[in-house]
Amino acid sequence: MKDIVALVTGASRGIGRGIALALLAEGFTVHVTARTRFEAEAQQAGSTGSLEGLEHDAAKLPGRIFVHRCDHGKDADTERVADAIRAGGRLDILVNNAWPGTRTWSKTGISPGPDRSGSSPPGDGRQ
Repeated sequence: MKDIVALVTGASRGIGRGIALALLAEGFTVHVTARTRFEAEAQQAGSTGSLEGLEHDAAKLPGRIFVHRCDHGKDADTERVADAIRAGGRLDILVNNAWPGTRTWSKTGISPGPDRSGSSPPGDGRQ
């Protein structure tokens, strides 16, 4: 096993999940965070992907996973994860992929406008 420790936030689905699984496949120690702990929670919200499902998929891989249910919008949750990583003595890679779960792009409600492709984000940036 490689002696590399990573933290992937927002790891229950999408890009975060893919990155976490790729790092685990390489034998890394990976701490993962997400708000959705159980698959039933995701399904109830009309979604898929959970820390429970990620942990199940990770069991087949050579890396070591540490699962943290965390809402990064809450300082106490984030501090708890930081304390756990600090106790391990190191962090080599941070994948800061957490999403706040809101469609507001900024406190002003102003849309960031088109990206390089000319496409704008869905809606006007507010919901």
